[in-house]
Amino acid sequence: MSGHAPAVEFSRPVRISEIDRLKGFEIEATAEERERLARRFGLEGIDRLTATVDVRKAGRGLYRVAGRLTAEIRQICVVTLEAFPSTVAEDYEALYAESRAADDVELAEVELDPDADDPEPLTGHSIDVGELVAQHLGLALDPYPHKPGIEAPVVVSTDADADDAHSANPFAALERLKRDG
Repeated sequence: MSGHAPAVEFSRPVRISEIDRLKGFEIEATAEERERLARRFGLEGIDRLTATVDVRKAGRGLYRVAGRLTAEIRQICVVTLEAFPSTVAEDYEALYAESRAADDVELAEVELDPDADDPEPLTGHSIDVGELVAQHLGLALDPYPHKPGIEAPVVVSTDADADDAHSANPFAALERLKRDG
C-alpha cells in the first residue's frame, strides 16, 4: 500500500503569494480531466467545464474564493436509462484559513455568514481552485436526473399496503399496547 494521496482529476493550484496579482481569471478542464471527472461523478460524460475564479484576501490568514462554474454534461435518466445532455451553472464560494489564523482574533473581524461552513484549513502555500470547482460541480448534480419531458413514475399505495407497513413497524406493537392498555 502506498502512502500517496489519490490524484485530483482537475487541479489548478493558486499560490497564496500570487493572490494580489490574481483578481479574476478563467479555468477550463481538458478532455482528459473531464473524462476523469465524469467517472468520479458517475456521468455519461462532460463535454465542457469552465469556471471563473476570483481569489482575494479576506483578513489576516484568510482567503475567499468565489466564482461561477458552467458545465455541459451527459447524464443517465433514472426512468428511461437513456443518456441526455444537461447544463449546470452554479455560483460557488469558499473561505480558507491558514492554520495559525483559525485561532486568531482577526477571524472575529471578518464578516462570516452564520449559516456558512467553517473556513477550510489551508495546507501548504496554495489553494487548488480546480478541485474546489469539481467539488461544487458534484454538489450541483441532480442525484436523480430525469430526461426533459420524462416524469418519475407515481407509486400508488393501497390501504392494504399501509396496513402491511404499519405492522412491519417495530413500534406498532408498543403503540397497540399503549392504546389497549
